[in-house]
Amino acid sequence: MPVVAVLAAAVAAGPAAMPAQARTDDIQHIYVAGIASDGVVGIQVAPGVAPRLVGPSTRLSSIPSFKGVAASPDGRYLYAGPVGDPGIAAFAINDDGTLTEVPGSPVPSGPLGTLAVAPDGKHLYVSAHENGGGTLTTYALTNGLPVRISTVQLDVTSLWAMLAVTPDGRNLYASDYFGNRVIHVPIGADGVATASGQRIATGFGPENPGISRDGKYLYVCNEVTSNVSGYRIGPDGSLAELAGSPFPVGMAPHGITSSPDGSRIYVPNTGSNDISGFRIDAEGALVPLPGSPYSAGTAPVNLPIQLQASRDGGRLYSIGAGTPDIAVTARLLTFDVRPDGSLQQSEAPLDTGQLFVDGPTTTITP
Repeated sequence: MPVVAVLAAAVAAGPAAMPAQARTDDIQHIYVAGIASDGVVGIQVAPGVAPRLVGPSTRLSSIPSFKGVAASPDGRYLYAGPVGDPGIAAFAINDDGTLTEVPGSPVPSGPLGTLAVAPDGKHLYVSAHENGGGTLTTYALTNGLPVRISTVQLDVTSLWAMLAVTPDGRNLYASDYFGNRVIHVPIGADGVATASGQRIATGFGPENPGISRDGKYLYVCNEVTSNVSGYRIGPDGSLAELAGSPFPVGMAPHGITSSPDGSRIYVPNTGSNDISGFRIDAEGALVPLPGSPYSAGTAPVNLPIQLQASRDGGRLYSIGAGTPDIAVTARLLTFDVRPDGSLQQSEAPLDTGQLFVDGPTTTITP
């Protein structure tokens, strides 16, 4: 068929016949790293458009290991690691979502840790395993490259503490998985983490803490006891457990993701292959959303382990730990968020190519 005839047929068929195109201003990028993979992969997402890989995986290290992934608040840089001796890799994020390593990267660090970037983008906080226990190191970010400032000791049980920073940048919280508690670490006016302070009990196996958008509440998933502990954050950063906490969720929850307007949170339940959704009431308590929990699919089973919310709040993306089928690699699922906060799966699952996604190994650009 002549080219002119093909184009005419496409126009006559209407917009549905033409592939959806994302507006540049709407595009965000999700980055995913697997524990059993040696790289990080980028995925372009946008409203009304199917997610797609931006290119092949960018290699981090020849040593597959537990690691964290974090993007800078301005969306210009991505940090991944620490990965054993190679340390923390720093990348500039190109307009198309591909990555270019920053000169001087990787930066040495202790092994087995996770990352969090300060809300103002000036500092990077890195948990690691050093000196027989957990540590937290502050790095200054200079033209995207982390420069080590100082390290504070955590606890012997906090081998790979997972981190969350309050929106005002004054307080950091580290989940102590083997100690079954959360550790409060105040942050000085200079952005440097100080000596750790309060320890407060959680359920068994706390991980991937999340803070409400207004900075009033901290929520922590308890993987072993399958619930979420909730706390009110005081003016000095101290924590007080909320009435009704812990709140029940599905099996083996793995993270806290807030809606952009701060009114709701979502929790991926890896063990029960579903997602719990909650409204945050006036006192911080969690109230189940209509229809919660939401299935993460059966063809294939997704095993959701991390969630990322779109900038406009219209979509929620679920990254699985892996898939129990021939491919075994982790899939990304897309959910449309209805006005009442409930979820409806849309778009076809996307194979990330990453093996065994676990912990805070995904991030989304602002």
